[in-house]
Amino acid sequence: MSRPAARFAVALVLAAALSLTALAGDVLQMKDGKLIAGKAVKVDAEGVTFAPEAGGEMRVGWDLVVPMSRYELWSASLAAGDAKGRVELAKWALSADLFLYSRRELVKAKGLGYDGEEDVDALVARVDREEADAALADTDALVASGELEKALDRLRAYLKVAPPGAEADRVRERVPDLLARIESRDAQQKDADAARKKAEKEGKLKDWIDRNLAAAAKLREDAGTRAAAGFAELAKGNQTRARAALGDAEADFQGARETLRRVKKAAGAGEVADACDRDMRDCDRRTVEVLIRWGRLEADNKAWRRASPIVDRGLKIDPVDRELLELRRKIDENWIRRRASDITNAHGTESN
Repeated sequence: MSRPAARFAVALVLAAALSLTALAGDVLQMKDGKLIAGKAVKVDAEGVTFAPEAGGEMRVGWDLVVPMSRYELWSASLAAGDAKGRVELAKWALSADLFLYSRRELVKAKGLGYDGEEDVDALVARVDREEADAALADTDALVASGELEKALDRLRAYLKVAPPGAEADRVRERVPDLLARIESRDAQQKDADAARKKAEKEGKLKDWIDRNLAAAAKLREDAGTRAAAGFAELAKGNQTRARAALGDAEADFQGARETLRRVKKAAGAGEVADACDRDMRDCDRRTVEVLIRWGRLEADNKAWRRASPIVDRGLKIDPVDRELLELRRKIDENWIRRRASDITNAHGTESN
């Protein structure tokens, strides 16, 4: 699962957990997984001063706290009638992709008669648009990595909480396409399995293996051609064509890998399986090369939302690749910071 999708799931879990403990006081949820019960003494732009139930006080920077916990503590620190504070909290929540909670605070602020500079309705529209964009970006990333059921689950999760309107309709339009993709994939898999079983039964398994090895080789050749075209388009500065070519190259390399995996399974241990292993490793290596170039393109453009799932797909294949890890660090350092600055029109300053 891509990082935005993972954050979405974690947010829902934390919301439930924190709501159950709210009556007993505040809960500080650390990024290392620790839950600390106690009371928030002071909440500001840099962090929280927290008094654990065990006694004493501790100062914790927000970089160590999960965004959902930061939201809960900040929200609890606001006076009931603080409309301006609600808008500031909503803008930060949007920067952290906490769309549901951003919209909730904006609705509260409007109900309190907020009369500040921001147009609350325009901010709500922005939340709706960015929430839909995030759902579609996560879906595209999951489709690209072949996780079609997870992509469908992501759309369904969004549609359960999204307000009705044009943005929800825009996301809903993707559902039939995904269902068709899943049906087509399952049919192809069924046909491939049936062909293999028929070949085994008729004593023609070698012919089946040879045909699929040839198909995998053709996919690899096409993938290499498309990767080279993508790299050439990058050199010429044609980013749209580069993205299309690199995306096709990734799909073909991984399609070849899946075909080789089926051949290996059918062939059993031996020279064919060993050759499949070598070719699968080559497909993975070349996929990582494509994703590094593609991820670097998006990172150079500061298109963090685009870059994130591309890099994550590469890390799923090679978790220790230095270039991918460096891109992941760069994305993590810049994504939330840039969005917070853009939304707050300043430096993310919060009210106590």
